[in-house]
Amino acid sequence: MSQDVAVPAEASWSLILLFSKIFEICYYKNPKTSGFVLIGLILLFCLFYLTLSNLDSLIMQALTSDFQSISVLNVNGDGLTFHVIGSVYLQYDNIQNLFYRYFMKLGAVIVGSISVIPNKSVKIFLTPKDIYSPPIHVLDIYPPEISINTVDKSILEIDFISKAELAELGIVKFANDFIELSHFKENINVQIQSIIDAKISSKFFNFETSELNVFMDYQVNPNQIFPNINVEDFSVTTSSSSENKLEATAVKNDELKVDSNIKVDAQLPLNFFLSPIEWDISLRDCNSDFIKWGEWKTNEINVDPYQPVSFKLESLIKETPREFLIQCEDGKLVLNQLAYKIINHEDSFIEFKINASENKNNQKNLPPWLYYVLQNVRSRFKFPLKGIKTGFNLEDLLLDYLINDLSVDIPYKSQKEQVESHINGNFTLQIQLPPNSFQVDIGQPKVRAHFNIRDEKEVLIYGELNQESGIAISKIENDQLYENIFFDVELGNMEVDQLNPAKIGHLVNQIINDAQVEELFIDVFIDELEIDLPFLQSTFKDLNFSNIKIPYKQTSKQVHEMRYIDGILSGLNVSVNDILYEKSTAEELTFKMDVDIYNPTNITLEIPKETLSVDVISNGTRIGSVGCADLFILKKEWVNSILEIRLNPKDDLDKISLERLVSEFILGIKEIKIGAQGGKVKHNKPLGQLLSQLTIEDVQIPDIYIEPPQLKDPEISEISKHKSPFLIESTIHILNSEVELTIYNPISNSDILVHLQQAEAQYKGEILGHLAQLQTLKVSPGIYKTPRMPLKINNGIGMDILRKAINGQLDVEVIAVFDITLDNYSMQLFYEGLGLTSNIKL
Repeated sequence: MSQDVAVPAEASWSLILLFSKIFEICYYKNPKTSGFVLIGLILLFCLFYLTLSNLDSLIMQALTSDFQSISVLNVNGDGLTFHVIGSVYLQYDNIQNLFYRYFMKLGAVIVGSISVIPNKSVKIFLTPKDIYSPPIHVLDIYPPEISINTVDKSILEIDFISKAELAELGIVKFANDFIELSHFKENINVQIQSIIDAKISSKFFNFETSELNVFMDYQVNPNQIFPNINVEDFSVTTSSSSENKLEATAVKNDELKVDSNIKVDAQLPLNFFLSPIEWDISLRDCNSDFIKWGEWKTNEINVDPYQPVSFKLESLIKETPREFLIQCEDGKLVLNQLAYKIINHEDSFIEFKINASENKNNQKNLPPWLYYVLQNVRSRFKFPLKGIKTGFNLEDLLLDYLINDLSVDIPYKSQKEQVESHINGNFTLQIQLPPNSFQVDIGQPKVRAHFNIRDEKEVLIYGELNQESGIAISKIENDQLYENIFFDVELGNMEVDQLNPAKIGHLVNQIINDAQVEELFIDVFIDELEIDLPFLQSTFKDLNFSNIKIPYKQTSKQVHEMRYIDGILSGLNVSVNDILYEKSTAEELTFKMDVDIYNPTNITLEIPKETLSVDVISNGTRIGSVGCADLFILKKEWVNSILEIRLNPKDDLDKISLERLVSEFILGIKEIKIGAQGGKVKHNKPLGQLLSQLTIEDVQIPDIYIEPPQLKDPEISEISKHKSPFLIESTIHILNSEVELTIYNPISNSDILVHLQQAEAQYKGEILGHLAQLQTLKVSPGIYKTPRMPLKINNGIGMDILRKAINGQLDVEVIAVFDITLDNYSMQLFYEGLGLTSNIKL
């Protein structure tokens, strides 16, 4: 609607009178030049006329405006009073036409300052240029008289207070057009037109201008209308979960109350205040109709220039509309679709409609024009979810976890190329949400889901919760010391496949050896989620939670200077019930141990119909293996098991390591360290691939209790307090210079041949005596007393010590070298032990 300014008659007559006076003066002074003067004056008049005719467009080219603040001082029934602070910069070099550019500079020097005195209101029109639309009248403003220095590159400081009357019908029409355009236009072109009716005066002329049109074009990005939104904190409560009695009385059991503090990153040059407003918010149903959901209210809103806007949003959901519980064409509910968008929000939108509620509170708090606008704007928005910030990322949702109970059942002879397992468990999950933000009893939802655990390159574990699976989720009430929320999650009958057994084994090996574990992620795919809450009973489908980081737990070694595996073994107790000899050759000895094992962990493991074995390492060399069939270990329980032990060192160096280990064991040393590597299974090939990756170095053997049944007699229980469970006591006969030993053979079905090569007894560093000759003993199972063996007693101090202890006891130190033979297998052992109880007799 751009048009030229009609030059007022007053301005024309003022110029004519001015030029006539100039011509008259020139004519009387020099009549010969009067013709040239007349021609020049006519040309000058034409130039002034043309300039005034295009004054609006020339001014718009030369003006650059900068508004620091537009403050709303008062909102009334007709409109508002606002305070404008800014500046206007005149630069004629921006005028495109070269002639007008220099003429405006010349005219500005001649004219100097002018005053603009509005005769009536300045009418503001907005025109969306991307559709055919006439200019839309939106408001009238009443600016004061303004003095302008027209010289090039001058700056006009603007600081005035004015009244504005809003055209509510025009505001509603423009808002509706703009919203429609925002659905398919990335940038919307808007023209602002100001129609000015004012008196312009200077030292040379005065004239009235009517309908001086000033145009300004803006390109608006709709996304700028919806800036980033930060949900700084929120709380979700029902009366059943609320600890606040006043709040509980205000919220019924079948109502959900959501409160949140919102910060909007709106950087606008505005300053105004809004009273509390109640809103109707509607979402689309399956038929694309908008259905109201819940009651919403914003508290007082203060907007400061170029500052984020903070306010509190309260909502109350009493029930879920029936339309939202009907399946759409894709088989999903409306709320299901909404939840999917929120979870996968990178390129998603929430489409909703918002209007002020029609009620007495809004009528009381809002001016009539604003109440009309907020009710009648067709406010259908597609809100970009990527603009919402809640203070945490889904990737960092899981902060920590605790395994309270875990049961793993690995089926017999898997036909797949991965390790199958059935898992039941109970976990405590620490979720990153603001404290007290979730006070809702979520009940026991029914879930059918699957998940992946993966690294950056590939999926390692695939798990599935089927229809027979059960899940129970409950919130753990925690005190205010915790900054996050804890959930107790119980899973039942979960199917898990380990897709890359070798890599899983490598990962487990890192964990038990406290090595740095590579970053892992979990992707959760909820196929169906059936919930039954007071305000919502529904089934959700296809909800995906991707890229959730599994937190790297600080290991026991980092906390207590003890490795994870050492921490487990320190609480593991083994009680030997029986040892049975199986077979032997010159190179290998095989026997079985009937043991009771106490499992100190929260993990139950069952591998039926399968035989597992692991190589045993001592001093860096392999000495044999330990195996077990039909493994079944209960959490925090004593479990009976049969272990098969094979001793088969390959060379002399390995044999020496074995003999050293056995010597330490029969001596009763508590801190014996061994290693394990290369687990094997008989049938399940994938499980074997997993176990083959396990290597444990220098672990302390758990406490092993080997006690003869006879020693449980209270009369002789004291003699079991020495360190070695095998050499129980000795009796020294001084007069006959003989010694007899009480020995325990734990192998219940075989004798052991013992060839004593040398033996010596000491007391506090003094030698008491030594065997006079080599002895060969055939030790039968159980408690065995040797015949009397000749002892050469040291005369002097040794004899004196023994005489003083006649009919008493001494705790002596024994140093011995002996060979043992079990059928075909032999070893040479060394014994050096303290605390052997010796009875001294005459």
